[in-house]
Amino acid sequence: KKSPAASAGAAFNADVFFAAPRTLQEIAAELQELLVEVDTLRFERASLMASLTHGPLRPPTAPAADGAAGATAVDNSPFVKPPPLDLNPPAGAGGLADYQRQLEAMPRVLFIERRVKLCMGDVDKYQDSKDISRDALVVNGAALSGAKGGYSAAVDAIASGLSASESGQSLAWQAEATERAAQLLLSVLNRTSSGFAAFEEVLRLFDCPDAVIISPDSAAARPLEAVVLGGCAMGRAHTRYVVRHMDGGGEPLAVVDTEFAFRVSTDSLRKLAESRPNSEASWPSEEISAAILLRRSA
Repeated sequence: KKSPAASAGAAFNADVFFAAPRTLQEIAAELQELLVEVDTLRFERASLMASLTHGPLRPPTAPAADGAAGATAVDNSPFVKPPPLDLNPPAGAGGLADYQRQLEAMPRVLFIERRVKLCMGDVDKYQDSKDISRDALVVNGAALSGAKGGYSAAVDAIASGLSASESGQSLAWQAEATERAAQLLLSVLNRTSSGFAAFEEVLRLFDCPDAVIISPDSAAARPLEAVVLGGCAMGRAHTRYVVRHMDGGGEPLAVVDTEFAFRVSTDSLRKLAESRPNSEASWPSEEISAAILLRRSA
């Protein structure tokens, strides 16, 4: 007859013990996908409400809602910290076959945290002008072409959104602060900034020079998007990358869509854009929460 200890040992299922980490990783991957979808819906909702309140969907007989009238509030809280994932990205693969195995095992949707510094001293108007001249921008649902209106039209559109959002507030902006705040938002949103952040993450995860090449699909990029509503400014920039065999032939191994997303309170923007006490003083700066929302398809 077996002792109780022996019976307990025989009943222990080691497979369950070793399967636990894998199950936790699967749950973490599902939570990351959920975070991506939640943030996408949050932006879409804010964009629709801004279009109805200040943009092209506003009824012609209805006055634009001002800040004092309580325009629909937007959640300006930092991005939720995603659950940790023990990734084994294909960037570290030892060859094409190994790359494809690791690519298949990798979650198809990722929420990647970023931090972004906002400072007027870092704004490069020349580069921003070049960027927007070959891009398109949607502000509160209203579209404009950078090739037609250029940098000044893009800044004016964002500044108008800021002014509409802040109308009726007791704390007035300085005369030039609204324009500077718009320039600051555009500098973070433009392709040089947002595209660099997205491409950096794509290379970190997918770049394996011995097996693949990665190239941007610029024609597939959607317009830059900015939403200003309820004391919050939000930005979103989409880019697409194609992963192919290193010789460039055949069907893509993967297509990676990324969205660089950020949000900041208009109060923070006002403080960052106000005039310096004197020409020798440095511009204030602030780090804000941002994210790369990554989706991969075959």
